[in-house]
Amino acid sequence: NRGQRLREGANINKSLLALANCINALSSRQSGSNSNKRGAIRVKYRDSKLTHLLKSSLEGNCKVAMITAINPASNVYEESHNSLKYADRAKQIKIEMKNGNPRGQLDDNEDDRLLVLEAENKELRK
Repeated sequence: NRGQRLREGANINKSLLALANCINALSSRQSGSNSNKRGAIRVKYRDSKLTHLLKSSLEGNCKVAMITAINPASNVYEESHNSLKYADRAKQIKIEMKNGNPRGQLDDNEDDRLLVLEAENKELRK
């Protein structure tokens, strides 16, 4: 049981490291630093299942929110500091939608339903 937990923890850390590498590459792409000869930075999404699943989100096909949890205790200062640095790098990523307006991809019935739901949402917010 303990060996299985160690393997799970190692796999989680490996996936989080791959995600950090993707975030670093994407934030470097935004700042224009560390570019190769062709001027493009290659983001390695296939390094883990997590980054492969998040590829479309990180490339700009949806809205992305990142929540960072930190602990004010002094004995975990380094971990909290690293979490904040990680979140700051993620904040540097500017995503542009690639597939255009998602509303344009809907058929007429879905578009009408979306308008009704938006009107209902607006009414409920009043």
